[in-house]
Amino acid sequence: MNVYKNMKFLYDIISKRLNKSIVILLFLGSQWTTVSAECTPSYNANYECSSCTDESDMGFYFVNSKVIEVYGSGTCREVTTPGYYKIGDNYYSVNSNGDTHNSLGQLTDTNDCTAGALIEGGALCVDTDTDHAISMDGDQKLYLIVDTSGGLLSGTNDKKIVVKSIKNGFSVVTLQNPKKYLVNDVAQLLGSKENDIIVVDDNVAIDDGIDGSDYCVDNNWNVFERKDGLCNAVVDEDDEDCPYYYTCNKGKACEENNANEKCVNECIPTVATKCSEGYYLIKGGAYVKESTVGDGVLWHCSGTGDDDDECVDKSTGSSAPLGYLTNAGDSGSEPYIECTSSTTCKIATIGDTCEATANTVTKAVSYGSLYDLSAIKICLYDDTEKSLEIKDENKGIHVIEKKAALFGIEAEDQKSIAIEIDDSKNILLMAHDTIGYYITSTTGTAAENTSMDAVGVLFNCEDASTHLKCTSVTNNAIPNGYLVNTGVGTGNAPYISCEGTTGCKAISVAGKICAESVDASSNTITTGALFKGDSDENYSLCIYDGTAQAVEIKSDNKGNYFVSISSSLFGITGKDDHYIVVNIDEKGNITVVKDSVRYRYTLNGEVAIHSRSSAKDETGNGEICHTGVTPYEYILDQWSTDLASTQYYYVKEEN
Repeated sequence: MNVYKNMKFLYDIISKRLNKSIVILLFLGSQWTTVSAECTPSYNANYECSSCTDESDMGFYFVNSKVIEVYGSGTCREVTTPGYYKIGDNYYSVNSNGDTHNSLGQLTDTNDCTAGALIEGGALCVDTDTDHAISMDGDQKLYLIVDTSGGLLSGTNDKKIVVKSIKNGFSVVTLQNPKKYLVNDVAQLLGSKENDIIVVDDNVAIDDGIDGSDYCVDNNWNVFERKDGLCNAVVDEDDEDCPYYYTCNKGKACEENNANEKCVNECIPTVATKCSEGYYLIKGGAYVKESTVGDGVLWHCSGTGDDDDECVDKSTGSSAPLGYLTNAGDSGSEPYIECTSSTTCKIATIGDTCEATANTVTKAVSYGSLYDLSAIKICLYDDTEKSLEIKDENKGIHVIEKKAALFGIEAEDQKSIAIEIDDSKNILLMAHDTIGYYITSTTGTAAENTSMDAVGVLFNCEDASTHLKCTSVTNNAIPNGYLVNTGVGTGNAPYISCEGTTGCKAISVAGKICAESVDASSNTITTGALFKGDSDENYSLCIYDGTAQAVEIKSDNKGNYFVSISSSLFGITGKDDHYIVVNIDEKGNITVVKDSVRYRYTLNGEVAIHSRSSAKDETGNGEICHTGVTPYEYILDQWSTDLASTQYYYVKEEN
């Protein structure tokens, strides 16, 4: 059967069903727009086209203010199916009821789009955005549009319809129950993103029952279960296969399958099998595929391929990590496993949108849940949609609020938790042994691990058994000093510099030499700065008081030290001949001590402060209470009137 006969056969079928749907199917083939010089249709009570006898005469003509079709030798009829036609250099429309035909002439230049109308070049407006307009290139695909052209195409203004792009025209597609249609959603009218490929039913609604892989799609873009397609799909003569196979996620994010991948990675983990690296959820000896199935057994396989390669049942040892785990057994619509305890795991539900309140009907999810199968995100709804996309650029530690129950952890006002997106895109609760300080930007969730230009948000994260419970440190609670940046990871900012209420920034450490004055060319720093020599194991705090008295930051050196404040330091105003006290704790945090101890003591020429409570128990050469030793006394300055605070500053006794 040649192309013309195919088209005529389909047209005859459609004409008989013309009144069964508001939306009408019109095929406009390239060979139908070819107009022969010998073929001159006319009208005199009826259409006459006896001069049109050659196959090349078949096509469309504009006669008696109507679009007519020459569809056989010497036979023609008025076109009553709605759509847009290009004949020669001019454009014509047939309205939704088929009886009004208009010449649109040669379309003029325009930068504006009215949904459902044509603009220059014959492009069809999908919505009001010209970037979404469909070119008249005859790609034979179906497109979802909104018709706001006064109902020209659909008969109802502001109605979603489906059109087919054909060479020199667009056709409005008759959607018939119970058929399903594969449609390009250029403007994200129903899909998850722009240019999403979706499946709609005869009501132009997403058919979420199309969920899985290898659906048969025929030449008319009808979608079938493979066995149903055997008898119902429109295929070319002698074809033994469907023209296309597609995988869809609940009617959205459809992608063409170029090869049969059904049996790829069907390795079921056991203690005796060696599967690809990753996490698997198993129940009854098979992959768990649906979130409604309930809990399964979590397995992890190392996938090394050597003698140490093994698969381990993570639930028996109560060792399942908490979080969202990348599903190595995913077939396309179940990319994550959610573990809410060390023994409780299930397939994670993936929603469509992020909202304040979850809604199973609209497939909206709320705070802490995953959504958008085309680009997986964590919903972090905060008055408006806010999210964290799971992608390579966002790998690392993030601090998010405990606004909702998450991974078995109850919601808690004014508290946050720390999570990590690892190289495999697992989303894990940070281990409770990673307590310490983290800092984020004021607008993001990522723990900063490189130098910051602006102040951020400081968090103090403490052990909460199964996770880190993080508290935002604000206002007067912000210390003055250097805090170990627990979130540094592979970054170059090992410390967080804080200046009290002014705020905190992650900082890198470039200094290598401690001296009286700064010399950037030689990486020389002075009192109050951090440095690390090329051969040093740890960072040190530079204290220069006539000589360099740097203090190495390690647990053996925890305690209080005097630091000169002749110039501003840690956000504290400088004053000549005065000192402040800093504390180095066992973790390496260095903070200004803010108390009102009136007298403190050091050995001659040293900066380490000896505590009154422990001085008498000291032994060895450094003991301050040794016979013949005269301690140096530092006095809290409570008399100077020009100090912002009298609790920070000390003066050394005069000898």
